[in-house]
Amino acid sequence: MRITKNDVRLLTNEATYNGGYTIPLADVLGRYVVGGLKTVTAKIGDALSQAEIIAERLGESGAAQTLGSWAHDGTVYFDLGDTWDSEADAMRVARERGELAIWDTWTNREVATA
Repeated sequence: MRITKNDVRLLTNEATYNGGYTIPLADVLGRYVVGGLKTVTAKIGDALSQAEIIAERLGESGAAQTLGSWAHDGTVYFDLGDTWDSEADAMRVARERGELAIWDTWTNREVATA
């Protein structure tokens, strides 16, 4: 699936005003989302005007199952990820990728990897 500038705009707005958002890119998803397949960042004030550039940097989603966003210290992070049914497997993969947390889609909560 090709990531579009409209995807980036939605994710930017959700990260800016609601803390983050995840778009499913696959029909079947596991419970736990692990990011880190590919990450692109932009300053919050620039992300909407650079939506097309950000979408090009993200490119084809390939094997990614999700595209998520979050904001921290004035920066929006756009992150391609995959999903896992097992929390143990998700944690292992997240730690291998250097991720600080995974997302539990059933409880809508972040789970720290450390």
